[in-house]
Amino acid sequence: MSVELRTVNTINTITSNLSDNLPDELSETGETELFVFDNSNIEQPIEKRFRKLVKVWQSERPPSSFLRDLVSHPAYQQIIGLGRPAIVLLLKELQENPDWWFYALGMITGARPHIPEESTGRLKDIAKIWLEWGRKHGYII
Repeated sequence: MSVELRTVNTINTITSNLSDNLPDELSETGETELFVFDNSNIEQPIEKRFRKLVKVWQSERPPSSFLRDLVSHPAYQQIIGLGRPAIVLLLKELQENPDWWFYALGMITGARPHIPEESTGRLKDIAKIWLEWGRKHGYII
């Protein structure tokens, strides 16, 4: 069986299953349209934008040690604005080049991993805690 035929059979099966499970008011005509989207290119533009924003933030951020100064930079805020697709990218960046990505991760995920008092303000310690969080929640394999 060719790949094309298998794909058509799979789509027909999915379509059939969908129409069997639709409420009556949605399946009156007996016809079901299935839209298949190729999302393989979605990550690339997000990753490209993420990398650009990271470079901007790292080159323009203030020399301040205050977290509020670091995270208020427009590029950092735009990274947060990327939303859930940025989680994996932030964790990868944190793994390869530890930096103050914890606020962004917290804002996007709503997570607040416990940071022991002795680790407060210690970049590498906090990075390890967030990376463990990423493993536990399936973002890092």
